[in-house]
Amino acid sequence: MGLDITLLAVDWAHLRAIPADARTAWLEDAAWPDDQWPPHEEYQSGWTWPEGPGEQHWARYAFTMSSYKPHFWAGRRWDDVRDAAHPELRVALDTYLLELVWEGPDGDVRHDGPVFPGDPWDPEPLAVCRPADLPAVAEAWERAAPLLDTLRAPYAEHAEDPHGWIRDFDQFAAFVQEWSVPVEEAARRGWGLIGLR
Repeated sequence: MGLDITLLAVDWAHLRAIPADARTAWLEDAAWPDDQWPPHEEYQSGWTWPEGPGEQHWARYAFTMSSYKPHFWAGRRWDDVRDAAHPELRVALDTYLLELVWEGPDGDVRHDGPVFPGDPWDPEPLAVCRPADLPAVAEAWERAAPLLDTLRAPYAEHAEDPHGWIRDFDQFAAFVQEWSVPVEEAARRGWGLIGLR
C-alpha cells in the first residue's frame, strides 16, 4: 500500500485559534470523519464540504488519484521538461509547482514544513501552502493555463515515460489543472492548503 494525500483547504485563523495540542485531532477529524469510515466503496474526487453548524472552516478536496505518487512524479517530470518550456510558461509553472509539488531546480525545496512558522506544532504534512502564498500561486496558474499546450511537444521529447506515473503530456496537463481547483478556491476564501498523509 502506498502513500496517499488528503488535501484540506483550511481557515488559517480558525486553525491557529485551536489549542496546539488539539489541532492534529481537528485536522484528522476533518480529513477522515468517523461517519465516513470505512470509506465508501467508490472513490469520489472533488470537494467535500462540512454540513454541521459552525463547521464552515474547512473543506476536503479529493484528487482524481488519491496516491501521492503522481504528485511526486509531476515534480520530477517538470524537472525533465522545464528547460525546453516556453520562457513565460517556465516562469509561471515554476511559481505554481514550487509551492505545491516541485522541489525546485536544485531539489532542495520542502513542502512539508511547519504550518505556522515559529510554532512547534507539526502535523507532518505532505504539503503546506499558506494563505499569504496562495494568491501568487493562483495568479501563476492564470498565466500558465493558456500556454500549457505549448509544452506538448517538449514533454513528448524530454519527459514522456510510458511505464511510469504522469506518463504523457495529457496526464501532466490534467494533473496541474486539477491542482488549480483547490488553489483557486482556497485563494478566493483567504484560506491555506494542508496535504495530510
